Amino acid sequence: MLKKYLLTLMITFATAVAMPVFANEYRIFLNNPVGSGPDQVARKISQLVKEQSGINLLVINNPAGNGLVAATEFKKERLALLIANTSQLAYLPLQLDVLPYQLTDFDIVAPLGVNGSVFFTRENSSMTKIDDLVKILPTLSKGAFGVAAADSAANAKAFVKITNTNVPVVNFKNLNDVIVNVIGGHVDVGIVPMSNTAIWNSVDAKKVRILGVVNNKPFVKDGQTYPSINQTFNIPAFYSGAWLAITPGDTKEHQQLKSAVSLVLRDRELQDLLKETYPLGPISTLESIINTANKHKDLIK
Repeated sequence: MLKKYLLTLMITFATAVAMPVFANEYRIFLNNPVGSGPDQVARKISQLVKEQSGINLLVINNPAGNGLVAATEFKKERLALLIANTSQLAYLPLQLDVLPYQLTDFDIVAPLGVNGSVFFTRENSSMTKIDDLVKILPTLSKGAFGVAAADSAANAKAFVKITNTNVPVVNFKNLNDVIVNVIGGHVDVGIVPMSNTAIWNSVDAKKVRILGVVNNKPFVKDGQTYPSINQTFNIPAFYSGAWLAITPGDTKEHQQLKSAVSLVLRDRELQDLLKETYPLGPISTLESIINTANKHKDLIK
């Protein structure tokens, strides 16, 4: 009887070890803080997936390392999701000497949207439009551009190159630091994603002014049209696109999770949230982003 009990106990223990405790729970990693637009999108996706398929998606926020930490943690998982911008999925992996992952590490579920980048300066600056920036650029001594993201740095370097000037690009640890340093006059121009709420609050408070927007078409906010830098200069489009990626694999679990996530992307409420978070709508293909990145490797080193 005792032997039978011990055998049953051993089998139960072995089964418990072999089977994961949360067999139907996975993680979504993103390099955005709680409450941000991408965070709201991730949590909405998690809610919808839970309601429609019973799969638990735990949202993990890790803004450290400009997305590198979140992407690295994502790679460690056997099965997980990642919401990342174009920098993580296309531009940065080109620098394989500093990044531990490549495009083949991702299985793309869907493009979430594009939000572009804003060029701005402080309200009391002598620069009020892009033409002013071009004229003043060669004389700037403080470091012309303040950036916090790799795609913003790519925009800055592309702009510097197209205008045939040699101006430093200053990297700050986060977007708010860029805004504070521009307002304080420590750098002359800042570049941040259009979806960054702080920049528009600063515009409304008359602390900074918009010079232009990096994208293929003008950005319209509150009825006002902001010009596209690409319309003035022939600079390739460096999108701050957002993508939903899944760890690669062809197991039944992978397919179930991918199907569940793809299904909820059609939800009307989520679509409305995506429009708010990524105001310029979705990118059509990942290939176009990869091609752009490969074509302009020299701008992102």
